[in-house]
Amino acid sequence: MKRTLASLFLLALSSLACSKTPTFVDDGPKGAPCELPSDCPGLETECATRTCSGGICGKELHPLGYLVGVQSAGDCVKVACDGEGNSVPLPDDADVPNDGNDCTEDRCEAGAPVKAGTPSGSPCGNGLTCDGTGQCTGCTTASECGTDTPCLTLGCNDSVCVFDYVPDGQGDPGGQLAGDCHVTTCNGMGGAKSSLDTTDVPVDGNPCTNDVCNGGLPANPPTAGGIPCGGAFTCDGQGSCSGCATSADCGVDSACATFTCQSGACQSTFTPDGAGDPGGQQSGNCQKVVCDGQGAAKTVPDDGDLPVDGNACTGDVCSGGVPSNPALGAGTACGGGQCDGGGSCVGCLGAGDCGQATACKTPTCNGGNCGMSYVPFGQGDPGGQSGGDCHRAVCDGSGGTTLINDDADAPNDGNACTQDSCSGGAFVFTPIAPVDDGNPCTSEVCDPASGQTIHSPVGDGTNCGSCQTCYAGTCYSDCSDCEYCAGTYCQQLCGFCEYCSGGGCYYDPYCFNY
Repeated sequence: MKRTLASLFLLALSSLACSKTPTFVDDGPKGAPCELPSDCPGLETECATRTCSGGICGKELHPLGYLVGVQSAGDCVKVACDGEGNSVPLPDDADVPNDGNDCTEDRCEAGAPVKAGTPSGSPCGNGLTCDGTGQCTGCTTASECGTDTPCLTLGCNDSVCVFDYVPDGQGDPGGQLAGDCHVTTCNGMGGAKSSLDTTDVPVDGNPCTNDVCNGGLPANPPTAGGIPCGGAFTCDGQGSCSGCATSADCGVDSACATFTCQSGACQSTFTPDGAGDPGGQQSGNCQKVVCDGQGAAKTVPDDGDLPVDGNACTGDVCSGGVPSNPALGAGTACGGGQCDGGGSCVGCLGAGDCGQATACKTPTCNGGNCGMSYVPFGQGDPGGQSGGDCHRAVCDGSGGTTLINDDADAPNDGNACTQDSCSGGAFVFTPIAPVDDGNPCTSEVCDPASGQTIHSPVGDGTNCGSCQTCYAGTCYSDCSDCEYCAGTYCQQLCGFCEYCSGGGCYYDPYCFNY
């Protein structure tokens, strides 16, 4: 049956509490005589340091909870000292994992990773959505689900994103440094972790030192005295090859060690632990190469040595000496675009990122690229129509608007005496003829307001026919009672010596014919 991390931790503490075996030597009065801490037997660990006080060897223990140098990000655990010189795992619910799946909520509970599905409809991948059960749905290709890493391969199966994690303790996410007593592998959740590796020893090239890992720290303690170290030389038990003639016989100086020959014995001076620059630094691996105080180089966590990948859509993170480049959230600005949540910079996540839709165009987002769909020429209703201008506003096929002829869009000039129409997009105003009443003594004019014909009298005296004249709009005869019209002139009806009376001609008895 598997034990939980918490039970293992308690078991480790209980066993440590009963231990009576010191890490190095007793720190009582019977301790070995010394001048320097390096004279004392044993090796340094991440939780204990050798001391030399008053010529007596002892040890200094780091307190309970003191964090060791190399931590693994996202495992809900912190490795710390137990106050007895040992390192143990402690629950750390703030060390939240990241499984690379936007549809799971990753958290820690009592030092163990726990994940649950995010709400249905939450964004994931590149324009996809979560189904509420931890699955990212709607994909057609694996690239829509995110970006592969050395510890995670993405796929798309039946429109559902598939997350294939490299098993815990396998894979090579990078960032490994030779000789640091650790190995970087995948953590089974898409991230990386650092674990102890006692085979990754620090090789210093000195035949008079051993290359070992001790408690997660690389070390090069001296070999026993008398061991051959080349030619007639033998090791002196202090890490030096004796029987020298010149300093060159003792070794090659480095940034961490200087060799001299004094009275036929090799002497070495080491750069203090944590100091110096032995070279070999790899930029961006969250590690720093320094001297180990024993003449060799070692690597220590350097969370300021960020793994800058040049990708605006990933973070550059060091956590306990482990580099990572987690994808930034969808919508983060990047180089004129925005991040898709999978580590890629795209032009859009949805059509709404590509502009405002109008009556003549609709923005689109396909594969992270903005596009535009246009209403064909002559179609659509973009609005802005001016009534009665013999034209109609339509889409121009390129997202804009234009006017085309519309002879049905007749104008109105406000004159009821014209027939208003369009011809080929041009105004046509045809006059309406007034109604003739047949009276020669009236003139006909159309009323612009009503469209009705107004019959106005012509001027008095206007001729309105043979021997006829208009008066007050009525046509009257110009001939008197005893006249008749002959052609266009009035002629006398009565003869000589006749007079007119009551419309008749009478003889004038007083008329004399002279």
